[in-house]
Amino acid sequence: MASRGDDEQIPPPSGSENYDDVHIVSDYASIPVPDDASPFMSSDSRLLEDAPPMRAVAMLVPPLAGLDTVRQRIDDMDPYAPKIDIRKADMKKASDGWNISDDSLCCVPEHFVLERTAKFVNHCPASVVASRICNCLRNRSIEAIFDCIKAKAKCFSQNFVEFRVRLFAGKGEYGDGVIVEVQRRSGSAVYFRDECHAIFDAAEGGCDESPEVKRPECHLDALKELTVESAAKSLELTLDLLKKDRLDANLLGLQSLVLLTDAVKSGVDTALVASKSIVLHDDQSELRDIIASLIRTGVMNQDEDEALKELEIFYQLRTNAFIALSNALDVCAKDGCLSQAIVDQQWYINFLVPCLIKELSKAQDTPHIALLSTKCLNSLVECSGFARSRALDVGALDALAHAHEFGKARYANLATETDRGVHILECAC
Repeated sequence: MASRGDDEQIPPPSGSENYDDVHIVSDYASIPVPDDASPFMSSDSRLLEDAPPMRAVAMLVPPLAGLDTVRQRIDDMDPYAPKIDIRKADMKKASDGWNISDDSLCCVPEHFVLERTAKFVNHCPASVVASRICNCLRNRSIEAIFDCIKAKAKCFSQNFVEFRVRLFAGKGEYGDGVIVEVQRRSGSAVYFRDECHAIFDAAEGGCDESPEVKRPECHLDALKELTVESAAKSLELTLDLLKKDRLDANLLGLQSLVLLTDAVKSGVDTALVASKSIVLHDDQSELRDIIASLIRTGVMNQDEDEALKELEIFYQLRTNAFIALSNALDVCAKDGCLSQAIVDQQWYINFLVPCLIKELSKAQDTPHIALLSTKCLNSLVECSGFARSRALDVGALDALAHAHEFGKARYANLATETDRGVHILECAC
């Protein structure tokens, strides 16, 4: 069993599980291998064409049966238990970039089996490869923590895919090139495949464009895809999930709410019903209370154990709460009911606007949440003079400028959205 340096050792899977769906990208066929040696593996290992087995990694977190179960899993040191979120402590390193010197890479250790998701970049120094990958991560708005000594990057995508990128030096005939290895740690294999292809293309000097796809415009005269009655029933089921004392059920409820408030995926009429239940705070008033608790503290229950609040699942809960709120504000702004809601309810002026600007000031620690906060803020200030005045009073321009500078360096989507926010506020002044 191979060890990943300072990372934990991962035990091999038991039984006869099929991991074929995990091995999405295979680029070994494109790497020429001499008859007498392999630049990547020890002499007694199989050649790359034989598709070496992937090191076993915990891909999914099993359903959580409640807080007591989580505590027991942590106490037992279960290797498949959710890992502590390290981003808050380490994300400041991301602004420094991935500065790798050309002669600092190590060769692949003996008896170390590379992932199938690995690629050899020929005739290119390490510093150039690292710079290309760093730019790719920025353009795709992927959070990254760079370790320049070990030539390793810990990455977190907007789709909750966690993966590692590591660079190795080649051997022998391949001494003038760099080996790029990408290893998935958790999250969707489909999303990981897309990120992996983009990283490999960028490492070879290919096109490095942002994957942002323009969403179709949502018009209120669009065809109905779900009736109002079925939308209301879906909201009831979502609220039932959010009220349960199981974290996996809570996460499923928030993911359902994200889909219900998305006008493209659920239809305009369904999204409008779900969004009004949050924005107008009437029929399903508890939904907004839950979202407000998550965006303020990251938990739905203030009695949650402090240690458990650092689990990755709480980050996902909070992020999905911001996504649902962003969707709801956007839909209601297009419908025209958001501006009146801001006038009627002091919650927006007294709580939401200051909370969003506070998240913007922490863009370097949690850039994706800062991006979602900017989208929410833009929806508010674009349709309400009261919201614009409040945002300016609590320092929105300074917060947006700070987040914009970080976004230009490390998170492209954040730079785009904050630039739009500054334009809205300055035009209103």
